[in-house]
Amino acid sequence: MAKFGRQVKKHYIYTNHKSYVMSRSILYSLLLILVIASGQEAAARSDSLKIPFVAYWSKGDTYSYAVTKIKRQWKDSTQIKNDSTRYTARFEVIDSTADAYKIRWTFDRFFTNNFRIPEEVTEKVSQYDLREIIYTTDELGSFKGIENWKEVSEIVQKFFDVYLTTVSKEMEIPEDTLRKATLPLIEPFKTRSGIENAIFPELSIFHFPFGAELSARDTLEYETVLPNIFGGDPFKATGYLYFEEVDEEEQYCEFVQELYPDDEEVRRMFEDVFRKMNMSKEILKKMMEESVFQMENYNRFHYYYNPGIPVWISSWNEINIKIEEGPVRVLNLTSIELLDEE
Repeated sequence: MAKFGRQVKKHYIYTNHKSYVMSRSILYSLLLILVIASGQEAAARSDSLKIPFVAYWSKGDTYSYAVTKIKRQWKDSTQIKNDSTRYTARFEVIDSTADAYKIRWTFDRFFTNNFRIPEEVTEKVSQYDLREIIYTTDELGSFKGIENWKEVSEIVQKFFDVYLTTVSKEMEIPEDTLRKATLPLIEPFKTRSGIENAIFPELSIFHFPFGAELSARDTLEYETVLPNIFGGDPFKATGYLYFEEVDEEEQYCEFVQELYPDDEEVRRMFEDVFRKMNMSKEILKKMMEESVFQMENYNRFHYYYNPGIPVWISSWNEINIKIEEGPVRVLNLTSIELLDEE
């Protein structure tokens, strides 16, 4: 067993605040979406790697997982949000070829799994509910993409239509104004990358190490890019990956991944999104000058690297916001746990 310890680095992004109330609400919504989506990409590769992550699956292989998503938010040290959802997913290999696998990921209650929504909205969108995702990987098990993403996108658009109508009435905001302001938040869900990164980030987390060989003795530092779910260019990040335990006899391991986005590129991403909201130059300038954002990503993986089965995964994403009204902390946790079906 090998252990590694590192001093966690803090990355700050300078942007701004001070606008009307709806702008603040939109800002927090942006952050919630961002932390869900950020932090997953193909593992770095190097000639010195030792442990191969290769999927040795066969058609008909099935595994069940408990997926838990927790969203918490604090303002001035007072917790103002604590939402959690949990669902059971079934992973099934429905096709296996020399260069690819096709996977069926089935579940119940799509909307309540992924959105914390009022009961009246749930009733209205229940007719559009989704029960499965079909996606593919390469021959090593590395995630390639969701095949039925257009179906998911259409369902999500219908959900937002109902949701925004309900919220506009509750907040007493003209629906047209609300729709225009939230357009940059909704546009990503019309794309494949938006669906994969914002709605089903657990799939990218699940398949993260596949296709790589990783050193069990050294801390790997690497440069990578993270997807921009708002439709812009991907942004750079520095990653650290290190093992905490390796059992060669059982072909089992536990490792940690830390990711720190590049300050300036994340800053430009937020500035671009705020600009798309048609904010005045004065408000935008203040937003980019007065606030501070601190971002951290910490993920833990427990795997049987042969035959390539995740046992337990925990993904921890946090943003700390320093604004004029007081500090805000947003935390999103996702866990994926293999269930014993005996």
